[in-house]
Amino acid sequence: MRNIPNQAENQEVAPGVPDAIGKPITPDKIVALYAATIPGVVFDSFNKLIATNWDGRQAVVRQDEVVGAIAERLDLSRSDVFKKHYLDVESLYEAVGWQVVYDKPGYNESYPPTFTFSRKNTR
Repeated sequence: MRNIPNQAENQEVAPGVPDAIGKPITPDKIVALYAATIPGVVFDSFNKLIATNWDGRQAVVRQDEVVGAIAERLDLSRSDVFKKHYLDVESLYEAVGWQVVYDKPGYNESYPPTFTFSRKNTR
């Protein structure tokens, strides 16, 4: 029987990330691979709210605002936005130079959850 190479082995699953079928993914490749699973509309929604809320030092984005924007643009329910993990973008923004802090109320606290975006300190 002839050994025919698997053509899929040479394909990329995301830009710059070769297909890793049969191999564990490296930590260096996971950010690009994970980013490829998030629709561009999600980043666009975050980016618009970051720009709108930018005060010259940071941008505070309310979770309910970004969930609403994503749900409307992708024609999803708000719960589907959470189920699809479309808000789990902190590591992706951090990989391109942002510091991202997610804050949600603790026990017996009441305020809206937020994402705070600021430049990473490079000192």
